[in-house]
Amino acid sequence: MLRRQAYRFELRPSGQQLRSLRQFAGSCRFVYNLALALNTARYNKKRLGYAGRCAQLLNWKRERQFLSEVPARALQQALKNPERAYTNFFLKRSEFPKFKKKGQRESVRIPQGRQRYRTGLESASLVDPVERRIPRAVPAAQEVLA
Repeated sequence: MLRRQAYRFELRPSGQQLRSLRQFAGSCRFVYNLALALNTARYNKKRLGYAGRCAQLLNWKRERQFLSEVPARALQQALKNPERAYTNFFLKRSEFPKFKKKGQRESVRIPQGRQRYRTGLESASLVDPVERRIPRAVPAAQEVLA
């Protein structure tokens, strides 16, 4: 039987890393709110799906320079969130989607692990080596699967 074990880590980012993470969270919140406002305005008409919003994301990135500094996959995940919120609402699993506010559960999801993004002329990782506190020893992968 396969046993799934979760581990919790506490990250301690430096000042620049913290600013980058907050910028990513703010940009994702901005894109989420734009997509939610667009679908709310079109509530009685046909809603704009994920593919249509992805096409508009390119225009939003051209109009607003700060969106170009964030990994594209994080913004695409932020576009999927309103779609999931609407689906849950129509299936009566949750309330009508609400706009996100600064400082309330700020988060960024980037699929497929560690991603790279471009900052100016240099390439950097979203999660450069960050100091972390590990509360207990994490077994090696071979020990977990054995």
